[in-house]
Amino acid sequence: MKKITHLLRIKKFRPYFELYEVKNNTLYHLNNSNELIKIDIYSPYLRIILSSSLCVEGERSFDIRETNLKIHENQFYFNHQIISNEKDLFYSNAKKIKNKVKQLWMNIDEYNKLVLPIIEKYKYNIESIISEKSSFIINKGQSIKIFDNKILNSLKSNIEGFTEITSSVKTEQTNDKSCEGLMLSYNINDIPNLKPSFTKLNYFAYGVLILIFCAINIGIFYISSNPGYSLMINYFISDAKIYKIENPNKIIEAEKKINLKIKEEIPQKFNFFNEYINKFSNTVLSKLIETKINQDGKIILKFQSNAMKEILFFKNDNQDLDVSIEPFDDFILLIRENE
Repeated sequence: MKKITHLLRIKKFRPYFELYEVKNNTLYHLNNSNELIKIDIYSPYLRIILSSSLCVEGERSFDIRETNLKIHENQFYFNHQIISNEKDLFYSNAKKIKNKVKQLWMNIDEYNKLVLPIIEKYKYNIESIISEKSSFIINKGQSIKIFDNKILNSLKSNIEGFTEITSSVKTEQTNDKSCEGLMLSYNINDIPNLKPSFTKLNYFAYGVLILIFCAINIGIFYISSNPGYSLMINYFISDAKIYKIENPNKIIEAEKKINLKIKEEIPQKFNFFNEYINKFSNTVLSKLIETKINQDGKIILKFQSNAMKEILFFKNDNQDLDVSIEPFDDFILLIRENE
């Protein structure tokens, strides 16, 4: 498990941000700020917690006989507990634990103002975005007091092991580093979490893009290393009179030409070419450098200079073909006239 390096508490009232460093699972206050730009952390792994004055972590019981109760994604389960409209809220997926359903929500405008910019800044370095209610280790009989300006939120563990919270207004005091010395709980698998799932989606998208990129490059390599395929593609492009495009507006016109050429029947000379190529062994074809078909149907094959022995064997085995050999210093041409 990757260790959390910092905790950022977001509050409803100023100062909006409290930043803590995590050492040996204990919080040490660093600074407060009203502006995200002043919260600058080098290489963090961040837990974001929301003040109990800013969010609600709701929980409600269901009939213990409903053990097969299915929790659906993107569904809000606490309409009966809110005054505002559901569309005004940003909420997590619900969690089922024991005989309770738990869900975390907050005002969508406050989410966009305070939480979303942090996600955009630290998105790949966020462990979770949860309520402060579920973020700390609270022992039996212990009460944790956390301030949001003059609002005091008191947290304590009940007999069932769930955290209860009570809020009150303390006009005579405030504490902007009230999480100092608290210990983090890592038991958050069953805790509602506002962290978006974009990381997994991005990894999946990157994986798909990489696979597509590899497939395209393999295709290009295969075609470029196979003179026969390269010849056919060059034929279709040149026959359609498609050349280097200087004007981007002509791309659509070029695409239409290519689509029309693809739908046309393959010229007879390519069938003639395929039949001819199929007569060669793989050993000979491995030394093929370039292919060319003239307008009159003449086929010119360009081989490596060390292919003379194989070419002579081929000509001897196919004496019915009208082929001629033209050797050069760096290559050999095998020419077949159109029948």
